Amino acid sequence: MGNEGATAQHPGAVPPVTVQGGRPTLVLVIVRVALVLAWLVIAGNAATGAREASLGDLQRDLVEGRVTAIEVVRAGPDAEGQGRFPVRWDAGLFDSFTLYEYDPSAGVDEAAPLLAQARTAGVPVRVVPVDQYRNEATVTPEGWVVAALGPWVMPVGLLVIVASMIMLITSPRPWFATKWAWFWLVWAIPPLWVAFLALEPRPLRLSAQLAAARLRPRPLLGAGDRRLTGGWALVIAWVASAILAATGLPVLSGWH
Repeated sequence: MGNEGATAQHPGAVPPVTVQGGRPTLVLVIVRVALVLAWLVIAGNAATGAREASLGDLQRDLVEGRVTAIEVVRAGPDAEGQGRFPVRWDAGLFDSFTLYEYDPSAGVDEAAPLLAQARTAGVPVRVVPVDQYRNEATVTPEGWVVAALGPWVMPVGLLVIVASMIMLITSPRPWFATKWAWFWLVWAIPPLWVAFLALEPRPLRLSAQLAAARLRPRPLLGAGDRRLTGGWALVIAWVASAILAATGLPVLSGWH
């Protein structure tokens, strides 16, 4: 009796407090959902981007028969100029990207023998004229989102990072780890922002149910409860960052 509107609680948990307005809590849930979706898009863009490689890697991939397509910026026979131009190739799960040196006055064209080797092997080679590249930057290491929508979406990614940091700083006491611990973890492995936003300070589904019921819960933990702390998280972040950096994917190897 007298428990109308109560919600199930873990042993020792403090029951939620009913409030007159649930809108602020609901707004935070909507922001968390939006940020989770944004981070999934960012992760997808990074995963489809090209990893940094070298012309030696391209030659090795050609010899091993792994290359299925090449995009390269080339100067035409009447074009003037010199410099370093991009080449991107598909050789498996992830594309690769590098720059080659071109200086006709010095007889330097690092890409020519590799492209000839590719054509001999029947690999499709898409040539982008220098003028088109300078105007549109069509051959880049970017992922599918930036390639489809253009570089203007990159500042949006910065806004997502800033908004996520604000959520971390202003959120109630986290359940799984301290705020410093989460900071080091997301710094080392950015996709963990999805985990933080989906789980803290309580699972997103539970937060949505409480917001829909116009209930504002009290913190789940006290100051003395044990969680992953910043020091241990920093050690984990260093180790994980060193291991994942070998993948060559920026989304897995942090901001460094």
